[in-house]
Amino acid sequence: MPTWYAKINFSNLNITNLIFAGAVAIIAYLVIGPTIFLLLSSFRSALPTPADPGYFTFGNYVFAYTSPETYQLFLNTALFVIASTSIAVLVAFSFAWLIERTDIPAKGTLVMLILLPAAVPSMLMAMAYIILGGPEAGLLNLLFYELFGIKPINIFSLPWLFILNGLNSVPTTFLILLGALRSMDPALEEAASVSGASRMGTVRRVTFPMMLPAILAASIYTGMSAAETFELPALIGVPIGFHVFSSQVYLAIRVWGNHTLASTYSIIFLVMLLALVYLYQRATSQMYRYTTISGKGYRPKLMAIGLWKCPAFALIVLVFVATAGLPFLIFVASSFFPEWRTLGLKALSQPNLDSFREAFGNVVFRDSLKNTAIITVATPLVTVGLMSVASWLIVRSNLGPKAKTALDALTFWPHAYPGIVLGVALLWFFIMVDFPPVWGTLWPIILGLAINYMPFTVRTLNAAFIQVHKELEQAAYISGASWLSAFRKILLPLVMPALASAGLWVAIHAMRSLTVPMFLSTHGNEVLAVLVWTYWESDMVETVSVIGLFYLVTCAALTLVWRRIGFSGSVNR
Repeated sequence: MPTWYAKINFSNLNITNLIFAGAVAIIAYLVIGPTIFLLLSSFRSALPTPADPGYFTFGNYVFAYTSPETYQLFLNTALFVIASTSIAVLVAFSFAWLIERTDIPAKGTLVMLILLPAAVPSMLMAMAYIILGGPEAGLLNLLFYELFGIKPINIFSLPWLFILNGLNSVPTTFLILLGALRSMDPALEEAASVSGASRMGTVRRVTFPMMLPAILAASIYTGMSAAETFELPALIGVPIGFHVFSSQVYLAIRVWGNHTLASTYSIIFLVMLLALVYLYQRATSQMYRYTTISGKGYRPKLMAIGLWKCPAFALIVLVFVATAGLPFLIFVASSFFPEWRTLGLKALSQPNLDSFREAFGNVVFRDSLKNTAIITVATPLVTVGLMSVASWLIVRSNLGPKAKTALDALTFWPHAYPGIVLGVALLWFFIMVDFPPVWGTLWPIILGLAINYMPFTVRTLNAAFIQVHKELEQAAYISGASWLSAFRKILLPLVMPALASAGLWVAIHAMRSLTVPMFLSTHGNEVLAVLVWTYWESDMVETVSVIGLFYLVTCAALTLVWRRIGFSGSVNR
């Protein structure tokens, strides 16, 4: 097929080439610049200032690699990742199998119950369970103490940390495995059943081996997400002395005030995540070997699970209650009964709105709410705008394979960046470079979040652009339309469902993000997530509950809209 309509000639100075060159330059500047400054800062003796520029040193790496604590960090992080990933994959695979391969009723409702907990930020989940199961003043412990004189629950333990993080990762893992299971031809499972294999034997000997590449890919992806997690390890692990790399980076900056050591830990952490990214790409590249869909049509035969329908249904509902329903109810109770820590069960007879008045009447809260709203709108606009151009260059332009591969790798690189490492890198970058001169505004946060969400956005748009036939653009070019007109009037409307889905996903995650804003917020530019963290550290539990309740309702509403767009929207070919 001719590709003259998509040719790029950068020697011509026109609006189209300015858009192409500008988008690529911005992406490269935002992705490569912070990485370079993070690496350089790890070799500095101190955070450079006009009074003390510091000097070049290997001391940070010598300290890190000669300290037994660093190797304990590797072990703790590995334990945390393996345990929580195992829980997430086991639960997600079970749910995907029940939805796709059995006759369990109300599948639409169950899918919604499985995905809705994605609206609950891990920070709020950890805080809710600490309010519920804190060893001294937890709601359940107060209840047990008044009834039986004991306080049996302690949320500050490794099993609770692993379980909560595992359950928090179930929605994303479920989506990955559901798509793979839905695409797998069930004829092999049916043949095993006809041959006399039991249900569990079929799952163990046929379904699981055929799903192994998808399970491996989902496990690595979930493990990467677990390794990046900061909130749960910081809130539940640090108080019991269980440190992982993400919490150690935070402590190095916020508690010890050692920015260069934090950069060193960040580099070590980044290299570890790059290894997982490499494994993930290797795992996904080998999936073709397990292809089972052929040219002929097929229709899955659902497995009747009989009396197991009720327990399976109840299990999905139970996980939903544990990951979404219970945190919501905990924040409701803590918000409407603010005296629960001092009055115990007697507080249930004295509901009031004092916590709401204190929160919503606070000018800091109102400013943070405004800043969060700006970030929620601006971040998807910047991210989707840049990635739509990058995706067109990767999928539809006449750039050479090497150039396309380089651009694709550049947009995927931030996937290896843990949020807290990206925050540290951007802190150095914006302070030292100060170009553009945006430090002290919301722009560092917006640009940092845009970098963080590049990989998801560009891959979503790549899939959408591939589905649109090139003849539609050809017709526009033949009619005399410019690239910009064809892109704006033809291509973008056709992929609007994907654009809206990606934009809403970015908006939801930008609104709830903590790690990037934590390092890039300045006085007057705080966002709600940072405010919640600050209030929690100041033991303002009731105010945190009010803001957490607001957060959960807003995130849940946006997640339902995203699910509707993402599942019902389709790209016209």
